[in-house]
Amino acid sequence: MIFDVFRFVTGVINRKKVISFERFIWRFCRGKVFVRTADIGERTELFESKKTDDKAVFILFFSGEQLRSRVQKICNGFHGVIYNCPENTKERAHLLAQINAQVADMQNVINKTLDYRRKIIFAASLSVKKWTIMLLKLKSIFHTLNMFSVDVTHKCLIAECWVPTVD
Repeated sequence: MIFDVFRFVTGVINRKKVISFERFIWRFCRGKVFVRTADIGERTELFESKKTDDKAVFILFFSGEQLRSRVQKICNGFHGVIYNCPENTKERAHLLAQINAQVADMQNVINKTLDYRRKIIFAASLSVKKWTIMLLKLKSIFHTLNMFSVDVTHKCLIAECWVPTVD
């Protein structure tokens, strides 16, 4: 088949660099590489810097190993992330099934984490009234203690106050 000759490279690149990336590929490879790009709809969050970035996915079709090495060098130069994608259809289907299973597992973990967080927050909300009363008592005690005078010679606090006998 004629399609067995073609190879491809897939990856992700910053959306701002897509036009210059396509032009550079076209010029450097003398038009022998077919480029397809598509914007990724959702913004990706970079975990190490907490910034969000607009990304675009690309696929480059070519024939020959020399063009593969050129294309990979260009992708690295544009700070593109290249993802290994199997050439065989069965291997791609198997990889897709594995990725879908991983996504389902991650979604399950996220749902359980959210459920656990919801339970913890609900349990804490039951104690908020008690904590508020305890905090007000502590604040009033410290407010009263701040009105005491310090006797340096006897190393004690001096004050005139009343103390309630019932809480």
